[in-house]
Amino acid sequence: MCWRGGRCSKRVELVDNLLSPEATNEILQGLKKGGQRGQALTHLIIEDNCVCDINAPVLLQLLETYQRNESNKLHTLKVRTADLFLEPPLSSWDGSSYPTPQSIISLPSALQQIFQGILVLDLSHQSLSQVAVYAIINALSHYQSKIAHLKLESCDLRTDSLDQIFLTAKSSSSMETLNVSGNMYTANSHTGLVELLRDGRLISLNIANCKFSLHGWQEHLVNEFVSALKNTTHLQQLQLSGNQFNENDLRVLARIFVEPSAKPRSKGHNLCLDLSFNHALSPQAMIKFANTLRSSRNTPNHMTLEHLRFHASNDGVQNQELLRELRLAIPSVDLWSLHSASDYDTFIAEQQSQM
Repeated sequence: MCWRGGRCSKRVELVDNLLSPEATNEILQGLKKGGQRGQALTHLIIEDNCVCDINAPVLLQLLETYQRNESNKLHTLKVRTADLFLEPPLSSWDGSSYPTPQSIISLPSALQQIFQGILVLDLSHQSLSQVAVYAIINALSHYQSKIAHLKLESCDLRTDSLDQIFLTAKSSSSMETLNVSGNMYTANSHTGLVELLRDGRLISLNIANCKFSLHGWQEHLVNEFVSALKNTTHLQQLQLSGNQFNENDLRVLARIFVEPSAKPRSKGHNLCLDLSFNHALSPQAMIKFANTLRSSRNTPNHMTLEHLRFHASNDGVQNQELLRELRLAIPSVDLWSLHSASDYDTFIAEQQSQM
């Protein structure tokens, strides 16, 4: 934190350092005292093991303090790659010694009240307890929830937890972007994803690297999935990279852009789709996909695929043919050519920066 002209900075970042729990606690205590004196804090970013559950009570007290500041509420909270599992019981800690089981806080209620007032919430790259997941779900479902951008990347979440998040997010009037990439979503029966796509107001959804595919889905559920996407009037970006889509799944996706929509399509509302690193999708399958889309251009009132991301093969000639065929059907195409782990890291970093 820094002071300029006697005013406290509204943005605090604790990123990539080796603070001890005691040192972290002193910083959090200082921030809490600043909030009690009426100082503003709108952005709090903690990343790379700066805080753990030992620090959670003070962190929660700090967050509650700034949420009570009506003129300068905290609206961005990012706690990433930390050891903050948020598993009860959590006890109070004054910083002089390690916490004892005295003065146990009501964790689910405290988390819910804090989360529902946050505009940008990012708890990525840590194993969240079920209590934390329930707090997020309850915060999303609250009528006063302000959560617009939720990122839960690589949080060891499974299908049941993700379905609960999807079903809650569909009813949120504030949600705009949701990133649950790097978890596991293998639903093959009733799915909250279909309801989210059909009834939600998301602009962007990222379910990359979730082992997701349409394999094994019942026909009526596949039809509901297609109907939800071809009729959406909100979703603009769908990231499905690094999953397990195959050629049959690709034919299902093609229906979204071929079959007419049941709703009038507003001009300029198109979809950007990322299918890169679904390794069961061959260049030949993608060319068939492009040809199917091109043959439907004269179909009235259908969803348009505005932008596509895919990965290149090791065959340069094949890549040129693939790119040519895709661009005949799709206005904008990114064909990623990765030759090393560093290239892949760059690709993933760019994906994450867009969320």
